[in-house]
Amino acid sequence: MSHNAALRAQVSELTSAICRQRQLLQEMQTRLHNLQTQLDSIVYPILSLPPEITMEIFSRCFQPERDSVNANEASLLLTHVCRAWRLLALSTPALWSTFCLSAVADIPHLSEIAQTWLQRTRNCPLSLKIDGPLPNVRIPQFGEFIEAFRLLSHRLRALELHLGVFNLERIDTAAHPVQFPHLQTLSIRLLFNQDPLNHRGPIKMFDGATLLREVLLEEVPPSVVELPWQKITKFTGEQYSPKRCLEALRLMPQLIECAFAVLGDVPDNLGIFFHPRIQHLTLFESHSDLGTQAASMRILEFLRLPALQALRLHNVDGFDAEALNLFLLRSSPPLRKLSIRPLLNLTSSRAAPELSPAFASLGLIDLEIWHTSRNFVPLFFDSLRRDATFLPRLQRLAFLGCGARYDGASMGEVVRIGGAAIAARNTLDCERLQSFRVLLADREAVHSFPAEVLLLFKNLKASGMDLYIGSTRESVI
Repeated sequence: MSHNAALRAQVSELTSAICRQRQLLQEMQTRLHNLQTQLDSIVYPILSLPPEITMEIFSRCFQPERDSVNANEASLLLTHVCRAWRLLALSTPALWSTFCLSAVADIPHLSEIAQTWLQRTRNCPLSLKIDGPLPNVRIPQFGEFIEAFRLLSHRLRALELHLGVFNLERIDTAAHPVQFPHLQTLSIRLLFNQDPLNHRGPIKMFDGATLLREVLLEEVPPSVVELPWQKITKFTGEQYSPKRCLEALRLMPQLIECAFAVLGDVPDNLGIFFHPRIQHLTLFESHSDLGTQAASMRILEFLRLPALQALRLHNVDGFDAEALNLFLLRSSPPLRKLSIRPLLNLTSSRAAPELSPAFASLGLIDLEIWHTSRNFVPLFFDSLRRDATFLPRLQRLAFLGCGARYDGASMGEVVRIGGAAIAARNTLDCERLQSFRVLLADREAVHSFPAEVLLLFKNLKASGMDLYIGSTRESVI
């Protein structure tokens, strides 16, 4: 074969190969089209939901702790899934109702982000959380932060600040005049190792927040911040001395609900403070204090609260039954709920209120006791089974954390003694017990009980009583 003929043969062969490849490509394109048509025809359940339901699902996608100005958080992440979800996310004001800022100095164009966020909230109230130190006043980021803060303040319903004292003063000065016409909830916590008394003057930016009703201050004395104290109805003071607690209470004549984590020494000259409106009181130990110098129970020595309906003593160190009894005698409150949970450590005392006339005559509906003492259980149930005037309105009873202490009442003791007492109680001329819960400490194994004890509780449950006896994972009834 000549050279020319060989070249023509190669050209012909390549041309044929190209035709075959084109045919294969055409076949693959046809298959792709058919597969895509089938795929597009599939109805995904999430995409078939009405927009209103999808938007409600979106609004529940938040983590308890979040940094909203973050591409991995729900607000921004949902806008990158698909076009339909982006439109829905941008049309769901609840997704944008919380604006969390941490490491403010590292967020560029903060004022522009705040403006966009506000537009997406529409008329939805806004919550703002600022966590961590602010940028230095001399750098541009501080000016951007103040501009964003002013912009957001007019729409805020809730504000949470975790800053240093000087940061608060800088905002107060640089943002003046700033208004909070819709602010209802305010929380101020100081950064670690900050001295709340090391400040130039009171923070004044909140004194015109006429709708403010709920306030939390951690380590911040009432004198440090000017608030519409006369209108506050709910207050939490963390790491407050007994004297500071009383100072705060005197400022709030309309207070209905309050909580204190009290620490420090108790002065000798504190008198009894009378408050006619407080209905709910919680005493607890601050997580940041870790129980050192804890004195939350001692504040009861200086209070008279004749309107009190709910008292919660949670993780208190040094439970004092006598102090509780004297408080009840002094206040004669219409108490409906009592929850006692001592701090669980080797030195704390066990939960065992005195079975005094002041306690027995309470109109309690709900009684919850953690880590109760072994001696208290038979005395309590003996009174419950035979005396209709002992806690005559009691409907819900719970013994929780059984077996958490080596010298505390076990679950077996509570169940064996309590079962017969409850059955007898329900024959007396008083309120029938409607709910009984006995919960083990988490590390304990569920007990096995004699058949007659289980039968007794099964009969109580069949009669309509709400029963739970076991661990956090399972009930034996």
